[in-house]
Amino acid sequence: RLRSRLANTTQSIHEESPLLVGGTLFARHRVAFLLAVTSGFGSLALGWYLLARAGWLPWPSGTGDVGFACGVAAGAIVFFEMLLWVRKKLRRCRWLGSTRTWMFLHIWLGLISLPLAIGHSGFALGGSLSAAVMVLFLLVIASGVWGLAMQQFIPRKLLDEIPNETIATEMDHLMPQYVAEADALIVRARSDEPDEKAGSAYRTAQLASFFQRQIVPYLLLGKRGSATLAARARASDLFAELRRDAGEDLLDVVDRLKAICDVRRQLDVQARLQFWLHNWLCIHLPLSVALTVLLGAHIVFALKFW
Repeated sequence: RLRSRLANTTQSIHEESPLLVGGTLFARHRVAFLLAVTSGFGSLALGWYLLARAGWLPWPSGTGDVGFACGVAAGAIVFFEMLLWVRKKLRRCRWLGSTRTWMFLHIWLGLISLPLAIGHSGFALGGSLSAAVMVLFLLVIASGVWGLAMQQFIPRKLLDEIPNETIATEMDHLMPQYVAEADALIVRARSDEPDEKAGSAYRTAQLASFFQRQIVPYLLLGKRGSATLAARARASDLFAELRRDAGEDLLDVVDRLKAICDVRRQLDVQARLQFWLHNWLCIHLPLSVALTVLLGAHIVFALKFW
């Protein structure tokens, strides 16, 4: 049931993505659209700079009418963006609007704020506080675009390439179960081998030794336990060799051991993909909080000394 729920959640993320970015089912198209729009918003500031440089437009500044209006709009967007965290905490308050709508506004208003903030800065970093605010702002935009791009690729990759996907917190409990199953296979193979066939007993003993030296450490520790089994090609060659050396009565055991190791490899891939899917927030969120705090200080100092 847990695997089914996780697959449904991943599928839901994938299905909602076109509604937020690009309106297409293809992740590459959505990411290309996202990068194109980000570049487009950035080019607005570049075009403004070139026109002002040529003298066709007045040079913007934070205290001018246009620059001040851009700063107010960009600041309001930043504070609105932080309300998404509050909205997620109040999931049951349907009167606040759907989370999907909030995410849509979070993405596109965030991108719109890019040329507004650059215009407000007058194409200069200014003092230390203003420079810190601008640098943080650009890092927040960059980390948000990166995280959104990851959310376009990874859910589909999980659905297509990880058939044994499971809840991340369940992985440490799942592997000992596979070890117990594999151990039971080895014990059963030893108990079923004919006493008069010394060759069969030797092959079973060799397989049992390989199981203890390679498979158990790999299942429990992953790549740290066995780098050989962690590499798909090397593991396939190794199991192919085991299969050639095994007798008819051990082929099913070898195939099942290989399948169990494949599960471990898939779960390791899942862990890496989920790291990229979720951990960008460990950068984006602290930077956003720091930006909000420094932006508040910037507003206070600007109004005080204006």
